[in-house]
Parts: sequence; C-alpha cells; structure tokens
Amino acid sequence: MIQKKILIITSNRSKTNDWAERERYVEDFYHNVEASLENTSVTYTTYNDITISVINNVVSMRDERHNLALEDLDLVHFKNWLFDNEHASLIAFYLKQKGVDFYNQEVDAGLAWGKISQMCRLAVGGVAVPDTFFVKKALLIQLMSENRLPNNFTFPLIMKADDGAKGEDNHLINTSEDAAVILQSAPFEKEYVIQNFLPNDGDYRFLFAGIELPPLVFMRKAQEGTHLNNTSQGGSGSFIDVASLPEEYLGYARRAAQILKREISGVDILVDKSTGKPYVLEVNSTPAFATGYGVPQKQALFVNFIENQTELQEEE
Repeated sequence: MIQKKILIITSNRSKTNDWAERERYVEDFYHNVEASLENTSVTYTTYNDITISVINNVVSMRDERHNLALEDLDLVHFKNWLFDNEHASLIAFYLKQKGVDFYNQEVDAGLAWGKISQMCRLAVGGVAVPDTFFVKKALLIQLMSENRLPNNFTFPLIMKADDGAKGEDNHLINTSEDAAVILQSAPFEKEYVIQNFLPNDGDYRFLFAGIELPPLVFMRKAQEGTHLNNTSQGGSGSFIDVASLPEEYLGYARRAAQILKREISGVDILVDKSTGKPYVLEVNSTPAFATGYGVPQKQALFVNFIENQTELQEEE
C-alpha cells in the first residue's frame, strides 16, 4: 500500500514566541498525529525551506528540509501563512496546478506583487519568462557562501529584490562573494530572486491602459557601464510603432497583463540577442504615467482609456 504524505508548512519567525521553543511543541504534535494514523507520514517544514524554480518555463517547488518535491504530497496544511502571505499564496497556486489538496483554501488568494510570484504565474500561463530561482534569504546566503549555485544557473547572474521597482536593488553579479556581501547587508525583510543574465540591446515597455486597447510602446536602453535599461536609472527611451515589432511580443505582453489581471500596467519584454527569444520580465501594476519618459503620450493613452470606459458604461 502506498504511504500518504502530509506536510505542514509553518513560519519560523519569532513574532510571538521564540522559534526554538515553538518548534519543540510543533514537532511533538505532528509526531503524535502521525502515530495516530495508518500508512501516513506527517512532517513539517517552514516557508524558509521552500525553493522555487522556473527553468525553461517549467515551475518546480521543493521542500529542501526533506528533499521533497511538493507535487509528491497528498495534503498540505498552511500554518501562520499571514506572516508569509504572498509566498504561501504562490505555493497554494502551485499545489492547485498539481492536484494536491491544501488547507485552508483562503491561502489561494492570487497575490502576485513580487517577482517570483509573477514569474511562476506567467510561466504556467504560457508566457515566456527568464529562468528564475527563489528561496528565502537565509538559505540563499548559505548557498552563495558555499559557492553552490542552483542547477541551470551560472555567472553572471542578475540578483534583484523580489519587491524591487524602477531598477532599484537590482545587481549584476559575477561571483558568489559579491552576492553574499549584498545579501548579508540587506534589510532583514528584503528577499531576492536570481536569474541568468540575458545579453540584450535594451528592452520594450508595453504600456497598457485597457488590455484590449492598443498599447503605447517604447524601447529603453541602458547607459554605458550598467545593465539597467530603466529610464528611472538613466536609460534612454524612444517610442516604437507596435506594428513594427513581431506579433509575438504584443501577444506575450497582452497575455501577461491578462493573467495578472492588470488592465493598467507596464509589461517589460527583453529579447535575448544571442537567441532572439523574447521574455517577459515584469508586469508593473503601477507604471509611471505622470513621470519619466513620454508623459504627454502616456497621459493621452490614459485619457483614451477613461473615455472608452465611460462610453461603454453609457451603452449599458
């Protein structure tokens, strides 16, 4: 008979009680639960022990504490998930895709504020994204300190804050030592993703105000000496006729905005110049309409959206 596998995921933050003390009674409880069940293993892990990878647009999640693929589980119980709400929600999304039962169902809240949540949800939706790896900072520091890169990742790497915006806290990394220094000096609550560096000649910002309406598109190019194409980081910008670009680019951009339910957004697409393949880097839910490059054009795009919506309301 096949043994059932039950996993409890809990937070090891010492917000109320010291984790070392709390872990002892958590462990005792689940040992007692397992002893009361037949043909069932029960164990626990923490959100810090879950690694998340997107390789060739295939998402995978593992519990590194037990070297266990999450899709091999039969049931997952989320504890203290409000301390790690976005990543718990992402894990629940993955379990749902894999047909693994989880409780409580409220965890599947659809949150996608951070980089890793976006990459996973877009990849599952068939949108090409860069290979991406995420684990909580404590384990990432350990990997870098031991010079152990995850499979499929090589230097140079992009390491950027999971909640980063406008190119801030975004680093081109050439050695494990460089990464470890940045991670160790980062604020406690700051988490990071790593991605393989993709050589490029700039990226495209597809600015949507209404997903079905034509977007405003401009190309951004980095200044010499930096990898950041963001105009907020000194990159240059120039408007491009969307009809001059391959249809695939617009298709990816529009699909990405639809998946994340961001009707007003800025979708960034980078083309790997060594392969010619486009990748969605981000769907920015608060693109700069009032600042940065091309404010008059962006304002006109937003005005058109408002007029279009009010006309639709009048027709109803």
